[in-house]
Amino acid sequence: MVPRPLTRRTALALAGSTLFTGCLASTRENTQPTSTDTTKKPASETSWPQIGRNPNHSGNNPAVPATRSEMRWKVEKEGPFTTPTVVNDRVYVTRGKPTDGAPIATLEAYDLESGKRAWAISLDTTFVFHAPLSDLRPIYHEGNLYFNVNERFVAIDADTREQLWKTSEFGGFINDPPVVTNDAIYGAGREGLACFDHDGNERWSFTPSGRMGDASLPAVLDDTVYTTANESLIALDAATGDEKWRKQTGGYFSSVIATETELVQMGHERVRAFEPDGMNRWQAPGAPKGGIRPAVDDSTVYAADLHGNVVALELDTGETRWKRELPEREWAQGTIPTVTDGAVNLLRSNAETVTVYSLNAKDGKMKWSVSKSGNRGRGPIPANDTVVFTSEYTPPSQRESKTVSEGLDTTSRLWAFDV
Repeated sequence: MVPRPLTRRTALALAGSTLFTGCLASTRENTQPTSTDTTKKPASETSWPQIGRNPNHSGNNPAVPATRSEMRWKVEKEGPFTTPTVVNDRVYVTRGKPTDGAPIATLEAYDLESGKRAWAISLDTTFVFHAPLSDLRPIYHEGNLYFNVNERFVAIDADTREQLWKTSEFGGFINDPPVVTNDAIYGAGREGLACFDHDGNERWSFTPSGRMGDASLPAVLDDTVYTTANESLIALDAATGDEKWRKQTGGYFSSVIATETELVQMGHERVRAFEPDGMNRWQAPGAPKGGIRPAVDDSTVYAADLHGNVVALELDTGETRWKRELPEREWAQGTIPTVTDGAVNLLRSNAETVTVYSLNAKDGKMKWSVSKSGNRGRGPIPANDTVVFTSEYTPPSQRESKTVSEGLDTTSRLWAFDV
């Protein structure tokens, strides 16, 4: 199918301008730039700069060992946190800072070694959360931080905290932060997909026939963008947005994981793999109670569901390597696997406890677990010899009567453990 072009939008490339009507200048907390060095700082090989760690969302960080020692530090704040981003010597996270009304989204940076807050800036917008991802989760690339704020993508210099640009609105970015590569920035909205250059100008947009059936985080590998829409797996040319091929899925499937040799998705009770050209490779029973984006390493697909079931499948054949059932929890929005050297890590939460589990990647046996008080959590993020995650507690009665964006009495903790 040939993409139906949308009206091209002129981005607001206001380098050095204030963020969202002057909030950077007026509401900074400890935000004086520590350096005037304009050299862009790439993420180290052991960092976790965006969702799934890389633009193809493998969820795998083989440089991090599978051991755990003692807690390094914790930070306690009022208001909810997004999932952290861990790059070089920093942990970046967006917090819903409480006010008399709706919480205000505040971008915060913490020292990875000590947990000391390095700086914080207001994003001058209400903190919102959509499971399983968060609009305001920071994405790092080459010294810049990227967000989905008020249905626009925004780029901020991570050193100076100045806005570089923001795009004009595109079709309701409701669930996903951007996906950032060396070449471009990609995102999904209700109308389809859009690609932006690194100056904030729109390169192309793609609208599938009919309405986007599922909010789909695009995966980018080499010259191809993969997404799901209207019960189809679609491959697009990364440079032009032209459709390369389309494969009917016949139901709900997660966003795509793309490797050099296969594409992997999880659906209700099913995991499946395709060849890079969209041909079926295998379909296998997965975790049975709801599909969440899996993770892959060189030989295995790791899939988990909302009820604590975890399964490891051979990447080449789909054969089951092992199954594991973790304690069923009331809430499981954080149960997206992350893989390290020899382990698969998951977070589960119930009405009182947030627990991070680390399972042996070969046989699913427990390596270690750590539990903290709370009834929500985000992570775990393994990066730079550290496992970082969040826990938070909100009175259940409030969750039943109000949304996060209306303001809840939430207390959150940001945790770092040595590995």
